[in-house]
Order: sequence, then structure tokens, then C-alpha cells
Amino acid sequence: MNIFDRVVTAVAPVTALKRMAARQTMQILNYGYSEGGASGQKKSMRGWRANATSPKDDIDSNLNTLCARSRDLYMNAPLANAALKTIKTNVVGPGLKLKCHIDAERLGISEDQASSMGQEIEREFSLWAESKHCDALKMNDFNDLQGLAFLGAIMNGDSFTLFKYSKPTPWMPYGLRLHVIEGDRVSSPYSSIMVSGNVDAINPITKNRIISGIELDSDGAVIAYHVSNHYAISTGLDSSVPREWMRIEAFGKNTGRPNVLHLMETERAEQRRGVPVLAPVIETLKQLTRYTEAELMASVVAGMFTVFVKTTGPTSEMSLGSMVPEEDQVAPSDPTVYEMANAGINVLGPGESIEIANPGRPNSQFDAFITSLTTQIGASLEIPRELLLKAFTSSYSASRAALLEAYKMFRTRRTWVAKEFNQPVFEEWMDEAVGSGRIKAPGYFNDPAIRRAYLQSEWTGLAPGMLNPSVEVAAAGKRIELGLSTREKETIELTGGDFSRNVKQLAREKALMKESGLLTVVSGEGGRDPVSSQQNIKAELYYNRFKPLNEKNKDKLDEVKRVIKTLSKEEKAELGPRYFYDDAQYRYIVEKDDKSVGFIENRATGKKGHFNIAVDPDYRGQGIADDMVDQAINDAPKNLPDIEKILWVTTSGNKASRDLAEKHGFELTSEDDDEVKYTYWL
Repeated sequence: MNIFDRVVTAVAPVTALKRMAARQTMQILNYGYSEGGASGQKKSMRGWRANATSPKDDIDSNLNTLCARSRDLYMNAPLANAALKTIKTNVVGPGLKLKCHIDAERLGISEDQASSMGQEIEREFSLWAESKHCDALKMNDFNDLQGLAFLGAIMNGDSFTLFKYSKPTPWMPYGLRLHVIEGDRVSSPYSSIMVSGNVDAINPITKNRIISGIELDSDGAVIAYHVSNHYAISTGLDSSVPREWMRIEAFGKNTGRPNVLHLMETERAEQRRGVPVLAPVIETLKQLTRYTEAELMASVVAGMFTVFVKTTGPTSEMSLGSMVPEEDQVAPSDPTVYEMANAGINVLGPGESIEIANPGRPNSQFDAFITSLTTQIGASLEIPRELLLKAFTSSYSASRAALLEAYKMFRTRRTWVAKEFNQPVFEEWMDEAVGSGRIKAPGYFNDPAIRRAYLQSEWTGLAPGMLNPSVEVAAAGKRIELGLSTREKETIELTGGDFSRNVKQLAREKALMKESGLLTVVSGEGGRDPVSSQQNIKAELYYNRFKPLNEKNKDKLDEVKRVIKTLSKEEKAELGPRYFYDDAQYRYIVEKDDKSVGFIENRATGKKGHFNIAVDPDYRGQGIADDMVDQAINDAPKNLPDIEKILWVTTSGNKASRDLAEKHGFELTSEDDDEVKYTYWL
């Protein structure tokens, strides 16, 4: 209460009371975000005490604990281990491969010259990258080091790679060596845990600030890293070695090239150290692991049949039955401990009794509960539940959507790894290769722009998974046809291969097959490319597409009818009469042994198609139906561009038809006693 309020209180107490009430009312009035997320009045928000602090206080001060718990989960929690391995496998896999894209226009050379030079660089780089001599510890090649550095970054928050050099040898003409270390070894010397928690320090020589082992200049720019000779917690011989730090300049003074690669995902401005990927879900994963272990133990206990014999007086009886081996017992010398085992019998002492609560296991709600939690964990990690659990039990569309969503994250992280790790390593190697004369690159060291032109490259990895390869390949062909993509790009995306090498290899294979007499030309209206073998059933087939049925191709109707005559009454009933009435349909006829043995038609009505398929019983089991369905699905968008889905109608007892539909991605949409409907969404 200020002096004015005191005066008012003494002169006019009622007025003073009104002033105090008005002041209190103003304090509790909400405005702006105080009505929602910033509310301090709502009961649901009163206990939420969050402080907005710096990245150093939020991250660095808690980094040791986060790293330790993240590693423990990786080693002991199956779901956490699966999450990190899934990310590593899909981002890096067996290693990202170099694909040079030299800027021919900038260098004033032809595209053929640039391509030839790029291939030479790739071959020379593989000489170094595929050898364990590229590793300072001589344990891994460059492909393995990529996975090691990336896994360290997502598990611990960040990882560091030191550039080192050794003398070239006759078997390894390059001296560049990579030394990957975990983030624990980059820490602050000259610091006191009592003052800064081993986070903050001042370099007494340069007077620069050090945060978590990273030295900054007066502008906050990174100028050096401080690397200790061993971990803070060490055992064995390391524990007796005094801990010392080596200061490594972040960039070379003369070249400006990095001496250390710091692999971390930055979340906040002025952030110096990374955060483990599992950090937001550490508690959930730990509790889920405890719950799973408890359920497992309860189920084990419930599955045992152990009998306890009560006695009224002293007894010398020993336990009977198949008990726990003495070496595996928890307390073999304690007579008060009774251990359970399968079909075991324990004799209790006088007056003793055993009461065990019925665990009621297995728990019928266990799977639903785990599914709910893993969905939340997957959302945080950007890994759909289906992929996290490797359980694709949903529909085709849902599973495909899950894979596509996950691939966005994998592709983003792959680009990040290539930019922050692979490309800097390649550039460092290239500098040595050009400097040593093994790679001829005129003007490389004279102009940064020319150097950059030589270094243009792309890093390719594993292709995304495909649930229906035929549809994915057809879509890729359409993108190429419309000029939205290239054959090279689609080859990389679909298979991770190299289009140029594929073309050369196909030419060699074709020449070899022709020379061996295995190449047979198969002709036909709308037929396939002439690349077939007499031993391949599919290669002996060809397709005739026709629409609509009219006098001009009336003979084709006879071929369809010939196949229908071979069918049973039930199979004919499924087809019905529509196979020769609809003018909007298209068909493929399979010819084998100089006769028609099968056909498939797509009957379109509005925006939906309808598949009818039939195969001569004498020719079933040869993959003919599979081949026809693939071809019809691939061509559906081209032949009937307005349709959005294809229906497949069969009977509940026709297992072969149902299996064929499900195999090719059709989803079950309705089922009753007589009719089953499947839908394929285009």
C-alpha cells in the first residue's frame, strides 16, 4: 500500500476498500493468451510452471542425463531400439553413394566430357571410401562411418568427426583419415561442476567463452572444439589416465576448410549442442518398457503350475518336482524363500501359507494399450506406427500412406546427412585428390566457383519401400512421359540404381541373349517389347487390346468365348453376360500354344471400373492371372483416365479370386453370404 492509499484509508475507509477491490479485479482479468495457453487462473493450468530459458539452460545443462537415458533405452528398450534402427536403416542404410553432377557449362566443357570426368571421380573416390584405411581406427569403411556418425547423432544428440592425415602408402594413395567420436568427449575444460555444471568455461589463453566444449569468439561464432582424451566416466586403464583436452580449430586458417564435422539437428537459434531424438518420449518409452516387462512376468507366473504343501508340524520333506536349478536360484541358501517353477512342488514349514493374487494374464487390453502408446511415440518420432512395429495390418491405402509419410522424414534427414557429413568429406578428399595429381581438374584451386563446379554431386541411398511395385512403376513412367521427372531420377528413387549403368548392362545382356539364341521376338497388336525367353512363361504371352467390340474385331469375341467355355458353371455365373455388351471396356487376351487361354476386362461406369478375369483351367498356376492383373492396373489410368477406383466382385467361397485381389492391393469393402466386393483406389 502506497502513501496515497494510506491517506485515503484514514480519511475515507469505504472509498479505500473500493479502490483495493478494483485493483484486485484488474489483476485477475484475462486478456490475450492469458485466456488460453498463458492462463494462470484456470485450475488446469495453475500447476504448470514453465520457464523460458536459453538453449544452453534448456539443453546443455540436461545433456548428460538425456544422453545416458537415451543410450539406456537403445540398449534395453525394444521399441526405442527399433525406432533408432528404423531411422538409420532408411536414412543411411548400407551407405549413401556418390553421384557426380559436374557443371559442364560453368567449366566450358561438353556434357559427355563432364560425364566421363564424373565417372572417373566416382571410381577414384570408391578406392578410398571402400577401404578401412579411410578410418583413423582402421575398423570401418566410409559407408560404415556414415551409419556410425548418424546413429551417434540421433542417439546422443550429436556426433563429431575429426579430419586426420596419415602418410600415403602404395596400397592407399590418400592420407585423409576420419575419426568419429561421440559427443561425450567434447566438453568444457577449465570448468567447475559446482559453478557451471561442467557446461560453461573461459579459455584462459584466448579469453573466449566455452559452452559444452565448443569455443566461441566475441560474436558467438564457433572457432574451436575441445576434445578430451577419454570419457568423463571411465573404467580400467582409462580411469588412471589424467583427463586432458585437445583444442582443435574449427576451420583451417589458410584454407577455411572444416577440421571438425559437427553432426547435429538445430532446433533453436544459438543452440550449440544437439538433443537426442528420443528426448521427448524418454519417459513414455521407459514406462512402456516397465509395463511390458510387468505384463510378461505376470504371464509367466500365470503360466506356471506350482503346488505348495502345507504342514501342521515339523517336516523333513524336500521340495519335489522340476524346480529352478540351484545355480539359477535367487537365494538358494535362504530357507524362507520359495521359488516357483513349472510343475514344481514346495513343502512349506509349520504354520506357513502362500497366497498369490491371480494375475489374470494374458491381459486382453494389452495390445490395444500398446498400440495407442506406440501411435503417440511414432507421431513424435515421425515414424508411423505400422513402420515402427513392422506390422502392416491396415488397408493397402493406409499402409502406403504411412510409408509415404515416413519417407518424407527419411528423405529430409538423408539430405541433411549428405549436406553436413558426406559432402564435406567428399570435398576434403577431392582437395587431396586434385592436389596430389590423381584427379586432373584445371583451375580447381584458382577460383572457388570453378572448384564448386567440380564438386556438384548427389548422394543416393535405399529406395523407399513399395507395396504395389507395378503401380509405382506405372506412375514413374507417367511422370517421365509428362516431363515431371527423368529416367535417372526415377531409377534412383525406385531402386537406388544407376540409369546409365542399367542401359549399358541391358545392352550387354541383350547382345548375349541374342548370341545364345535365347532372344525371341513376340509380336502382336499392342504387344510387348521383344525381350523374352522360351523358359519364361510370361515371355510367351502377349496381349491384344481392343475397344469397343464391333464388326471389325468380332473375331476377338470368339477368343473370349473360347476361354469362357472352359469355365465351370459357378465361374461363368460370376462373369455374367456383361463381357460382350459394354462398349466402354478394354480387354487383354492371353494367347499361348496358338490359342486364347485367358482374358481380363475393365468395364467402366462413370468414375469406377470393374474387373472381370478368366483363365483356362488347363493353364492355371502359371502366373497368367497375376500378369494380366498387373497389366490391367498399369494401363487403367491411361485407357480410362476418368475412373477413380476399380471394383472386384466375387463370391465368398472363391478363395483363389479373393487371394488374387488382395495380392494386388484390392481392399475388402463389403462381404455377405453370397457376394464379396474389393476396391482398388487409383
